[in-house]
Amino acid sequence: MKVGKCRLCLNDPVELQRSHFFPAAAYKIIREETIREGFQNPNPVRMTDVSAVQTSEQYTSRLLCHQCEQRFQANGERWVLGNCWRGDTFRLSGLIAGEKASLACPEASVYHASGIPGINIFAITFFAASMFWRAAVHNWSGRSIEPAIDFGPYEEQLRQYLNGVAEFPKDCMLGVVLPAPNSKLVKHMMHPYPTRRRGFCIYTLPFLGIGFSLFVGRQIPRDWRGADFVRGAGNPIIVDARFDKMFGKDLLFMFWDKSRALTMLKQIE
Repeated sequence: MKVGKCRLCLNDPVELQRSHFFPAAAYKIIREETIREGFQNPNPVRMTDVSAVQTSEQYTSRLLCHQCEQRFQANGERWVLGNCWRGDTFRLSGLIAGEKASLACPEASVYHASGIPGINIFAITFFAASMFWRAAVHNWSGRSIEPAIDFGPYEEQLRQYLNGVAEFPKDCMLGVVLPAPNSKLVKHMMHPYPTRRRGFCIYTLPFLGIGFSLFVGRQIPRDWRGADFVRGAGNPIIVDARFDKMFGKDLLFMFWDKSRALTMLKQIE
């Protein structure tokens, strides 16, 4: 048992739980699909800048108290894990598939989540915020390159939102993107990674078929705000046929010079 300060509610001293970065149930989803596909080793591949290994180990740390762990599960994790890609089902994608897009072009369509029965807007928002916040407040892998996210003053604003004492930060916006059918990257989940723009930053988190992007800063272009899942009209979700191309390009950029990790990945494949 470890006693200390909970990073979310700040109560001290409290018994700290074995908190996960990626929810334990997400690993289970990947393992079950790997077994279904006939692979002998069902464990996910953990890829870093220096290695790629199949392992049953999960990123955990004594970070939160029991009450805050339950808050994360009840407010976001449970719904998202039940509706993300799960091998033979992808309920969130299915909920959208039968609806009429509010805006459509050849490669992407926009759907208003607020008008689609069954979509839990609060749960999606809370889950995404919790994942970005967790990535910012702790070094989960123990490597010096983490945490790779620095929210500055917005870290405290996100903590207050997650703790139920403040609104979602007004100088942040959340993008939610789903892939077109037959995406090959739906079974991936990645530690959030940053893209810097002039005057603001974008942090991206692919998670089992859902692409979350958190835009942070006062200079987010006003015309981008219409795509904000939290405050944009209709709580827009974008279905984009370029999903694999976008995230695949980011993967190549991050690992193009990591020859050891790429060699190890090819040996696993």
